[in-house]
Amino acid sequence: MDNLILGKGGKIFIKKWIFEKKGEGKYKVIDFITKFKTEASILGCLHDEVELEEGFTVRDWFATVINFPLLQHLDWYFPSFIEEFVSCPNKGCIDKEMSSVCLEKMIEITKWKESDKLEDTIECYIHIYGKSIAKNGSNWALDFHPLCEYIDIPMKLVKGVYCINDYNIPPNKSKKTKRYKTSYTLWDVIHSFIWEISFNGTPEERNKKAEELRETIKEVETTPKEQFKSLEELEEEWKEKT
Repeated sequence: MDNLILGKGGKIFIKKWIFEKKGEGKYKVIDFITKFKTEASILGCLHDEVELEEGFTVRDWFATVINFPLLQHLDWYFPSFIEEFVSCPNKGCIDKEMSSVCLEKMIEITKWKESDKLEDTIECYIHIYGKSIAKNGSNWALDFHPLCEYIDIPMKLVKGVYCINDYNIPPNKSKKTKRYKTSYTLWDVIHSFIWEISFNGTPEERNKKAEELRETIKEVETTPKEQFKSLEELEEEWKEKT
């Protein structure tokens, strides 16, 4: 099976295995347009496995969807974010707190308490975050960050995470996680990233919500602790309403 390589500058290459004598062979890298003659063929490759060229950045991701416009039909938020992208400076768009933007495939199994009479659930999704440059630092969500803060940061496809949440056993043992080797498709890389950065809507809507959040935090920080209701008071109010 042929794999794709997402390259610098928004180019896409095909990594093709060429068989030679005695069952041996080697990989040959071919420019996507050279082989298919048209970018329309990209739609037939959405479920092909991909790898990223060394040094591939978020800027290169945007260059890819600009070079292959049909990919922009995968999500209706593309036009607003491409507009924001082209308004960014040509270089130096980094957050010094982030080392890379990671795509992490998650498989999460939840086993509910038997008394809840709920069916166990399985979720499969791509977790995207800005990896902290600090060894034990907290990773960053991207949904409130303007593009100009991170488009020159490298993107990474990292190992997947297999997670089991079992509510039938003690809380300190209820969650088990394990890393596993996995692969990513063109659909994973393109659609999951635009979904993440558009979580709060268009760039304009994102900025508005971010400002509202900052105002809320400021209000909380300047409010005397005595004015906050206790958990017991909130629970009592909730019982009265229900």
